[in-house]
Amino acid sequence: MANTFQNHPVGGEVLDLALRQAKEFSRFVMCGAISQYNTSRPVGPRNITRVIQMRIRMQGFIVFDHQDKYPEARADLARLLDEGKLKTSIHLLKGGLPVAEQGLVDLYKGVNTGKLIVELKNPDESPAKL
Repeated sequence: MANTFQNHPVGGEVLDLALRQAKEFSRFVMCGAISQYNTSRPVGPRNITRVIQMRIRMQGFIVFDHQDKYPEARADLARLLDEGKLKTSIHLLKGGLPVAEQGLVDLYKGVNTGKLIVELKNPDESPAKL
């Protein structure tokens, strides 16, 4: 059973499952619902009454509410990355602008694993001259 659930950012069926497993007085941090963004028929939560039954507190979270903490967060994240404590995963699409449209489609379909990056130009090539 869960005491705290961070809906980060999924929604839909995952939120339904989390509500089903929630303990009394659980807290749910809501910061997205990507599974619902491109659907004509958004799903759930079908069991929203669990919020009442289990006295669950749900609160929305928007990162822009904490802009004053960005510099400190960037410094902390950079340090963790340098120390090897923060792992990154990159899904790189090569091929320039011709693959950018498919990259966007893949992003919304969830095809990527990690940060989706479209390589517009090979970094080994010399820069363009104007």
